[in-house]
Amino acid sequence: PANLKILHNWQNECADEAAALALDGGMQWLLHIDPDEFAFGNNPALQSRGGRAPDPGTKLLHRASLHGMIARTPPEIDQIVMAPRESFPVLRDSGKPFSPFWQNPYLQKTEPLPREVMDPLTGEVRIVDRNYGHVMGKALVRLSKDLRAVNPHSWGRLHRFGGILPLSTKRQGFHVHYFIVSPDQWLKKFQRESALSNVWANGGNVHFPKAQWRRAAPEMTLESCHEYLGKWVFSSEKDALRLVDSGDISHFDAVPAILARVCKMQPR
Repeated sequence: PANLKILHNWQNECADEAAALALDGGMQWLLHIDPDEFAFGNNPALQSRGGRAPDPGTKLLHRASLHGMIARTPPEIDQIVMAPRESFPVLRDSGKPFSPFWQNPYLQKTEPLPREVMDPLTGEVRIVDRNYGHVMGKALVRLSKDLRAVNPHSWGRLHRFGGILPLSTKRQGFHVHYFIVSPDQWLKKFQRESALSNVWANGGNVHFPKAQWRRAAPEMTLESCHEYLGKWVFSSEKDALRLVDSGDISHFDAVPAILARVCKMQPR
C-alpha cells in the first residue's frame, strides 16, 4: 500500500508552495481547504443601524464572512482553526442524494450523533461516535516567509536553528465537510483510497470505519454499495427531520443560500 508518510510530505510541499505563491501575490491570509468543504466564519449577528434592519441575505453573508472573522482576530494570532461540521448523509424521498451535494442541509453537531455501522469485512456492528472524516479542523493562516505546513490541518514557523515552532492559534468559525454525499461518490472515493496504508504518517491507525471501507470498496459493486450504505450510513429525509426535531443533528441551509447569492445563481 502507498506510504502515507510520502503522501503527507507531498501534501506539505504543495501547501508550502501555495503559501509562497500567495505571499508573492500580495495576499495576507491563506485557507488550506478541500473542494468538499465550505468555510463559515460564524461571526456575531449584524446589528440594525439607523433604525433599519439589514435584509436576511446581508445578515447571512456577514455571519459567514471570513473577512469579518479575520478583522476580529487580534494581531498576535497567526492561525485560526475552523472546526469540522460533517454533513449528515441523507437520501431524499426519491431515493437519490442531494444534487448538487451542497444542497444537503443536514449537519452533525460538534459532538456527532453516535450511530451503528456494520464492518463490511466481518459483519460486526460497531458504534461510531465521531466524524467519518477528519476531526482536526482546517486552518486559516497569516502568511509569512518562515511559514511551513505541519500537516493538512495546521501550520508552524520555521525556526532559524531547525525544526518548526507552533503558531499562536485560536479556534473560531467552522467548516462544513461533505465527506459522504452519494453511494457513487463513496464507492469511487474508497476504491481510490484502497491503495493507501491504514497507518497514518505519525504511526497511528486509521480509524473505523474508514480503514475497513478502504479494504472493502474494491470488492463491492455499485448495487452492493447502495445496499450497504442505504442500511448503515444514509438516512431517509424523514428520519433526518426527526433527528433535527429531537436536537440530535442540525438543519443548516446557509451554504446553498450563500452560493446562490454570491454566484448569482438560483438553487436547484
